[in-house]
Amino acid sequence: IEGEAVLPEHARPPAGLKARKLDDGYVLSGAVGDVPLATDADGYLLPARLGEDVALFHCPRETMVVERIARSLADGTQSVRLELRDVRFEASALIARGTVVEQALRRARELSRLAAAAYLGGLAERIFEITLDYLRTRQQFGRPIGSFQALQH
Repeated sequence: IEGEAVLPEHARPPAGLKARKLDDGYVLSGAVGDVPLATDADGYLLPARLGEDVALFHCPRETMVVERIARSLADGTQSVRLELRDVRFEASALIARGTVVEQALRRARELSRLAAAAYLGGLAERIFEITLDYLRTRQQFGRPIGSFQALQH
């Protein structure tokens, strides 16, 4: 990712977010749950149902009139549920719609799974290093606890 704006893309199918076309823009209503990095985002890329199509909207943070419900995750980051109630957007907020959006969301899901796997692999590796260091340095009965047979397996 390059640039200065942080725009988390919520890649799940837009079951809970609906858009309606107006003469001069769109109205979005519904909820999007578990948006990572949303507390620090400059805006949001939100998929929504627009008629029979899936559409992708850019929603700058400063123009959003939404309720943000944050919850802390195990790793210390936050996930946010965004709730929109008849929020109006200019026509320019629509990035794309139809098959191109569906393909982009599918690809985003694939890449997010890969990124999550890499993150969790690195996390597991670091936890293992910390555990080994603890086993080497923690003393019990005058010996490192890693020297006890039960902890060597």
